Amino acid sequence: MEGAFEVIKDLLGGLSWDRESVYARLSQSIDSAIRSSLVIVLYKEGKEELIFANDMFYENIGEDRDGYEYKEADIKKRIKPENKVVKYEKCVEKSMLTGETQEIIYQFERYDGKVIWVRKRFAAICNEGEYIIVSVATNITKSIEISRQIEIEKYRFQKVIEQTDLAIIEWDYYNNTFYSTESYKKYKMSEGNQDRIFKKKSIIGYTHPDDVEKMKKFVSNCILTPGKMECIVRLKLIDDTYSWSKITVVSEYDIDGNKMKTLAIIADVNEDMERRKKVRIAVDIVNTLVANEYEEIFTINAFTGEPVVYKEGISKVVEEQNKVGFKLGVENYIKTYCMDENPEQTAKELNLDYVKEQLENNNTYQKIYSIMDENNNIKMKRALYTYLNKHKDTIVCTIMEVGK
Repeated sequence: MEGAFEVIKDLLGGLSWDRESVYARLSQSIDSAIRSSLVIVLYKEGKEELIFANDMFYENIGEDRDGYEYKEADIKKRIKPENKVVKYEKCVEKSMLTGETQEIIYQFERYDGKVIWVRKRFAAICNEGEYIIVSVATNITKSIEISRQIEIEKYRFQKVIEQTDLAIIEWDYYNNTFYSTESYKKYKMSEGNQDRIFKKKSIIGYTHPDDVEKMKKFVSNCILTPGKMECIVRLKLIDDTYSWSKITVVSEYDIDGNKMKTLAIIADVNEDMERRKKVRIAVDIVNTLVANEYEEIFTINAFTGEPVVYKEGISKVVEEQNKVGFKLGVENYIKTYCMDENPEQTAKELNLDYVKEQLENNNTYQKIYSIMDENNNIKMKRALYTYLNKHKDTIVCTIMEVGK
């Protein structure tokens, strides 16, 4: 609506202010303003004359277009609360004095007694002592109700939110307020100007140098594109280190496309990014080794016993894994198909906990055992275990046939 408002104001500038001229020029732009109450009043020698009003204006005041005589005083009587009338008058007066666009938010009582929230913008154009006032009143009741509900929910869940590690930031453009959770203070950007947090120039100092271009593109998308936007970058913390962070931005607009609120949520995803990095490393190792002579290879989470990356080898192992899970599936497979003299002992020595004990004192651990394959052939196998990294949270196991 803001764009349409400026177009209408420009259309009327420099025109003769007779009704026919106004109607003719407005026919080109009125479609974009149809959802708001548009009124154009001429003040001539202290007298007011309505020279244009769209259908929604008449709907709100409950009057017919034919025979209606506009009175500013009648409109003021409908403004709630009463102290807003003074501000309303000052907006009109200031617009007439400066030519600048003015804005006010108030409640308005319709002809049917229903009270709605209105955001009204004024623009005055002067021509040889005569003034024409363009005013556009937008119904923002739904937006106000949503805002109030958000405030109620925010209060209700604020204590819960504060217990999380999420940095939550909210800009309320109508009420000119800014809110952030305690976790937001760990980010360097919290020390900057809150109105410039997500500006292209400001983010350079808050973002890892390698992620600046990605962040700039994200900011541009947030400005130009309604809806939910997400991005993962490294943000600078108060101690000047960087943390992988997932930024989610959601903007709320009124029916005329004006931004009402912006909500940004910053989540620390360092652990997730580290896990992804480990998986990528594991995949690279698997792909490299699979190209060689190994029959089977998999990486195991050292704490849960579940595979991180797994190349399916002998189908019997896979069948057991699907029945009872990876860790127990391997144990059942060994006990069932192992051809050693003591399958129970072999199963114990291939158990994850036993493997970890051996790796505590050695870089690698291996176990040779005999097994019946899916074709009922007995083969000697060697299982070789090693930790993937210094954190000792991922184990790599390669299996190959001995003597092959």
